[in-house]
Amino acid sequence: MAQQIMNAQNSIVPAPRIRSVTLACRRLVAWSLEVGLVAMSAAVPWGLGQYVLSTQTVTLTPMEKTAEEVTRAIPTARLNTPLNTPVPVNPLVQQAQQEWARITQLPPHRLHRTVPRLTNILWTAALIAPIAVAGGQFIQLNYTGCTWPKRWLGLRVFSMAGESLQLHQALSRELMRWGLPVVIVGGLTLATEFSLGVWAPAAVGLLAMVEGVSAIAPDKRAWHDRIANTYVTSVAKVPMGYLPIHKGYKDGIVPSRNGALWSQEDSTAVQLYGETDHDDEWWLTEAEGNLTSMVLVPRASLIHQPRGPLVLRSPASSRWSWWLITSGMVLACAAGFGIGRVTRSPGPQTGDDIFLETAQKLANQSLSGDDYSAAILMLAQTDDPRAAHYLTDLLSQSSQPEALATIQQALISQGLDSLPFLLALSRVLESDLQQSLDDDTRHIRLEQRHVVQDAIAKLLIIHNGNLDGTRLDRVNLGRYHDADRAFQLIQPGLLAAGTSWQGANLNQANLAGASFFDVGADGKPDTYDDIISNLSQSQLIAVSLERANLQGAQLDHVDLRRANLSDANLVYGNLENAQLTNAQLIHVNAAQSHWQGSNLVGADLTQAIFNGADLSHARLNRIDASHSQWIKAILPQSDWIGANLMGADFRQTQLTHANFQGANLDSTNFTGADLRQANLRDTDLRRATLTGVNLTDADLSGAIFDDGRTVHDSFITPNAQLNATNHLRGVNFSRVRNLDGRQLNYICAQGGVHPTCPKELTPKD
Repeated sequence: MAQQIMNAQNSIVPAPRIRSVTLACRRLVAWSLEVGLVAMSAAVPWGLGQYVLSTQTVTLTPMEKTAEEVTRAIPTARLNTPLNTPVPVNPLVQQAQQEWARITQLPPHRLHRTVPRLTNILWTAALIAPIAVAGGQFIQLNYTGCTWPKRWLGLRVFSMAGESLQLHQALSRELMRWGLPVVIVGGLTLATEFSLGVWAPAAVGLLAMVEGVSAIAPDKRAWHDRIANTYVTSVAKVPMGYLPIHKGYKDGIVPSRNGALWSQEDSTAVQLYGETDHDDEWWLTEAEGNLTSMVLVPRASLIHQPRGPLVLRSPASSRWSWWLITSGMVLACAAGFGIGRVTRSPGPQTGDDIFLETAQKLANQSLSGDDYSAAILMLAQTDDPRAAHYLTDLLSQSSQPEALATIQQALISQGLDSLPFLLALSRVLESDLQQSLDDDTRHIRLEQRHVVQDAIAKLLIIHNGNLDGTRLDRVNLGRYHDADRAFQLIQPGLLAAGTSWQGANLNQANLAGASFFDVGADGKPDTYDDIISNLSQSQLIAVSLERANLQGAQLDHVDLRRANLSDANLVYGNLENAQLTNAQLIHVNAAQSHWQGSNLVGADLTQAIFNGADLSHARLNRIDASHSQWIKAILPQSDWIGANLMGADFRQTQLTHANFQGANLDSTNFTGADLRQANLRDTDLRRATLTGVNLTDADLSGAIFDDGRTVHDSFITPNAQLNATNHLRGVNFSRVRNLDGRQLNYICAQGGVHPTCPKELTPKD
């Protein structure tokens, strides 16, 4: 055998190791490609959906269909397809938005609720695609030991036994690899209330990279490989005609499977490996080796590892461990069940007996008068979840005022647990009252409805401030009055943050000073845990909401005609397609709110704040908005016919295609505003500031720039008596339409820019 070893050593031919990059670099590149594939599978459809959302526009209706405008409108019209129809976001997308908001501290008002259909599809794909890609990579890793990037770069993952990966090894490897960074970032966010925002995924990736750097250890194994008892090696092809031999044979010492060392004299076989631990690779030619047989031992046997908890145990030991764990869990469950049976209190059983006995007596009508009322009140005191439902059914079958009052008292004592049943009964009664009923039946239904409404109102008073998550959808708490009964919801100062009133009727309710918003657990507004309310599609005609806090509230498609919202907080609120004709919005704060398509005709917006608000396509005809603020607001295609905007601030506002015909714009500040193709016919622009305004194709027919007392009728006649206020100085009127001589005379005298202005009137810097 010694002679064979010597012959093998003599036949060893040193071959240069040809590697473009080291093993560590290839592992880093493979990791980057794996992460990149998952990230791109989500980023591409999400980005496309965001692009569709950002480019969605409504077909413009130009004031005058010039060829240029029609050409410009054609691409817009093409966007109006079924795929661009606004739809509610997919529940999966909605849940993902909420989780993303929690991670990045995004406030609820920044989450999308309605998006184009195509965006909805793409965003749903953005959630499914990364799961599919990551799942495919995991399946490949489990069955083949390499993902697509690892295969491209010639890498493979083995167990320490030199075998393919087991499922638990692949799971523990990936959970350690990605779970630890996620736990660290999430734990720090929860513990310190400090959020990395949109950089949270980058932080997770950076921590995963740092964990991967642990592979620089002498044994080339990262922490996740140690946990999973795996290692990564190169699977580069061996040159034809050559077999690798471990260099330890040159010293005559070979490690055995159990970690002991044995010499050449102890064996008649030669151990071969595909990669050595040193920089040089030695190859044994088949022709010169003079070997008749070889035993190929797994390379893992060369790695000396201390026996510890991370080393795989023998199959017998593993079976005993699993048997002990399973038996312990079964015994623990049995013990818990037995203790529960032994220590169970007889209270619930007694309560159940009382409930059944009392319900039987009430059903048999064996009680009357005071006994009947006492039985109902006793039924309400039983700790039984069926009590509220039974009492509600009993109310729907009762007609006597005394019985109805007693049942109402019993339901109120049940607390908010009775609210869902009261709401269900309320909807049934409303449906019945829409039908054709005889007088007696209608009288009974009206009395029952009155009792239900009064019970709901009292529950709101009793549980004021603890209504988060309460759903009052489609409830009818509107005011009514007839000969026998009257009802009006009077809840000033109601604390109703987190409530839902979708489709509710709150007509003429008094909710002055009510709060439908709360800052949440962190005590900071405009963060992810803000508690907002939903009043979408509700009826709020003539409701009193003075000083109400409706920050971030969902008020789309609501009916707020003649409502009083003076001094209310509507910051970040959503009032798309709302009806607010003749509403009172004096000194309201509606910054960064959404009013697209809303109707505010005749509303009073004196000193209101709409900075950064979006009122695209809104109708604001005949409003009184004197001294209001609209800085950087989005107001394209909005209507302001006959509006009073005296002293209003429209700095840097988008007003393309806006219609201001006949509006009072005296002393209005339009500095930096975009008034392209705006209709300014017959407007009062006296003392209006137009510095930096874009008036391209704006119609100024009949617009008033001065009081007419100092300007002669002659065309461009300089007049020394002109009051040069310079409020038009430098304003470009070159592309304005329908200017007459009087207007040009004043514009030129005030320093405006127009091709017909004489040079001597051109302003000098």
